[in-house]
Amino acid sequence: MTKRRAAGVAIAIAASLGLLGGLLWLAVPADAVSLDNIDRIIPGTPLAEVEVLFGRPADEVSAASSPDDPYGRYHGPFTARRWYGREGMAHFVFDAEDRVAWGGWGGGRPVWWYERVAKRLGF
Repeated sequence: MTKRRAAGVAIAIAASLGLLGGLLWLAVPADAVSLDNIDRIIPGTPLAEVEVLFGRPADEVSAASSPDDPYGRYHGPFTARRWYGREGMAHFVFDAEDRVAWGGWGGGRPVWWYERVAKRLGF
């Protein structure tokens, strides 16, 4: 194999890897779990609107204790739902009618790109 042919093969491999990386980058959606989107959610927001805002159902769902509600606006049982993003976690508690009772930015561990790709592929 001549040097020119070896260089051509190396360039083709590098271009293929770059194209594959670009396609993977485009396949991973922009992170909708952000402080801006969390600030749009107020008490009383329906679960369906929260899921539309974050672009997906919650990553975790669990039972939650009763929130401090001196006015009696929310009725249990309560459900905690968490959405994980690149920078942290959104944590909201929903009442029996699936309305936000309280919640906000939860910090937490970031979800890395390869975890999101694996989840999208079903692993």
